[in-house]
Amino acid sequence: QGTERLDQQLRIMRALERAGELDRAVEFLPSDEEISARAAAGRGLTRPELAVLMAYVKRSLAHELAAADIAQDPQLERDLMAYFPAALVERFPTAISRHRLRKEIVATVAANDLVNRGGITFLSEMRERTGRGAGDVTHAYMIVKQVFDLETLWKAVGRLDNKVPAQTQTEMLLAGNRLLERATAWFLRNSAALDIQAQVDVFRPGVQQLADHVTDILPAPQRAELMRRADLLVQRKVPPETALMVARLDFLVSAVDIVRLGLGSGMGIVDIGRGFYAVGARFRLDALRRAARRLKSETAWQKVAVDALQEDFYAHQADFTAKAIADGGDFGAWIEARAEALGRVEALLREIEATANPDVAMLIVANRALRGSLAG
Repeated sequence: QGTERLDQQLRIMRALERAGELDRAVEFLPSDEEISARAAAGRGLTRPELAVLMAYVKRSLAHELAAADIAQDPQLERDLMAYFPAALVERFPTAISRHRLRKEIVATVAANDLVNRGGITFLSEMRERTGRGAGDVTHAYMIVKQVFDLETLWKAVGRLDNKVPAQTQTEMLLAGNRLLERATAWFLRNSAALDIQAQVDVFRPGVQQLADHVTDILPAPQRAELMRRADLLVQRKVPPETALMVARLDFLVSAVDIVRLGLGSGMGIVDIGRGFYAVGARFRLDALRRAARRLKSETAWQKVAVDALQEDFYAHQADFTAKAIADGGDFGAWIEARAEALGRVEALLREIEATANPDVAMLIVANRALRGSLAG
């Protein structure tokens, strides 16, 4: 993803320069002109350049988190304790919890974790997409990490070092990052209070239920695609359990929507999930999101626009599912009752599906057609 991230990386370097934190010439980082030349040639930053930029991003974030006093969050106590040798933690837990550098230690650990897992551009992209600050982004990241138990995924992929091709491991981690990005942005948009433990308590049980039953509740085409992905990973020597864990990630990015729909509805999470996926399949929302993901984003603004389109398609799916629940929860009957309205946009949706490379204009028209014809 080197060239895809290049524009955002340039924006980060400029921001660090404006803040007086970075001198590109001193650090041998490329100038604007060199980056333009690399973009034209399809080349991104080199590994040494990425390492330097990552270090600056981590340091900048750690300073922001320390200033925001993120260490006051009791859920981060374990990060403070993990920083010290086990023998010291066992003998002096009270002294460690009162350490004079507690704030700086917790901020540094949190910054390293977020940038190592989310990537160099993760923080800046979340800020641009949601308008929330570094402290909120970090809290949302930690919520998602626990709600979806991403530590288990990362450890499983790490155990495959020298057992499967590095490219396979990278693809698995990128699948996790797609979920991480979407779910983190979701919490930032939908939760004013980002209390880590409270959000984990609300969302993790439902997300786990969906993960356990996703192969049973997906419509047949999506289920077949999930199993195809899992089988492909198994052929590459990935253990079956890990292969399934990774293959279902793209189908769980809407899990937070489903759990929220279930709160106070009186319906089971699995039943709502089945209806949610059925609505997505019938209204071609899965296909529209896939088409949006295939759009080439050459600048940060284009990426924001594409992300906004995808979020609109997720929002349509959640809205339609909520309407079906309000009408009694019979998803099949609710979909059938919208057959006439769906027919008005069916031709447009079929054309988009049949187009090898649909452009952003087609997706914008489809987005508006869905909102206008089916929202009622």
